[in-house]
Amino acid sequence: MDIINFDSGDTEQAAAQAHHWLLPSSIRAIICGPSSCGKTNLLMNLLLNQGVDGQSLLNYQKVYIYSTSLGQDKYCFLKKFAEALS
Repeated sequence: MDIINFDSGDTEQAAAQAHHWLLPSSIRAIICGPSSCGKTNLLMNLLLNQGVDGQSLLNYQKVYIYSTSLGQDKYCFLKKFAEALS
């Protein structure tokens, strides 16, 4: 049975704004793991890459990153990328 999320108000609009087809339409996530397991690389790929079909992996408007090491090259690159979009 298909379950429709009636919380979103307009179900057709919510479906049009969905992420890549492999991901659910609503995502709140914490990426955690031990050092050097690929957390930052996963985050960068989800935010910046497109799937094989050319569709963005994530359709997002805001990203909050909490880290004790925001001076890393990858985070600086992400900040420059976000600034270039605005």
